[in-house]
Amino acid sequence: MTLPNASKYWGAESWIMKWDWGETFMLEFIYLMMNEWMDGLWPIVVSIHLLALIFAFAGKYLRISHLVVFLTTVWLYHRLTLYIIGGNLLVIALLFYLIFANERKSDQFSTKLNSLILLAIKVQVCFVYFFSGLWKLAGDQWLKGEAMHYILNIPEYSHPFVIEYIANSKIVTVPATFIALAYQLLFPFLIWFRIFKKPLLIVGVLFHLIIGLAMGIWDFALIMIASYTAFMFGD
Repeated sequence: MTLPNASKYWGAESWIMKWDWGETFMLEFIYLMMNEWMDGLWPIVVSIHLLALIFAFAGKYLRISHLVVFLTTVWLYHRLTLYIIGGNLLVIALLFYLIFANERKSDQFSTKLNSLILLAIKVQVCFVYFFSGLWKLAGDQWLKGEAMHYILNIPEYSHPFVIEYIANSKIVTVPATFIALAYQLLFPFLIWFRIFKKPLLIVGVLFHLIIGLAMGIWDFALIMIASYTAFMFGD
């Protein structure tokens, strides 16, 4: 999604202002691509990233390929510090867990480690939903059923068709507001029960597809849908 405008994100003439993050080694490392000397090197970082993804999907050099995917993702995302959203941060967290995974090994230690990593990913996704829902309870708009009305009326995000025909319809926006709020608060608790898992995942996929279609936030929508694959394995 970013490659067509890659030079605008990571190039010398990028619209994102660069600044020095050299306060500590960790900040310098994370914000590596904020350095002026990295301006012309972004194609190399992107190429290494894509090559590591190929190796990871092929099951080759898994530990190294997972680590490289994680590091290059951190560098590329943190160069877009004014662009990344919560979904991007979730990707970074999940990729960190996957550094330690190796589904190619079937010994007892690897099996237990993979199960622990899978559990960590599930818990991380639950945290995203729970704290997002909890934060919404701090305001009045969600509890009054008005949030979707205001969200869908934002021109920069919402589709013109949605603004004209849907955003101002209380018959749609009020139920949608409460359904979204209830889903985020209930998901972390109900997803662990087999009877609720499939319905929750189906509703979640539809929920995020609607977000992508109505608001154009496709990166977040696809990231959350992809994270659901963790719940398709294990009980």
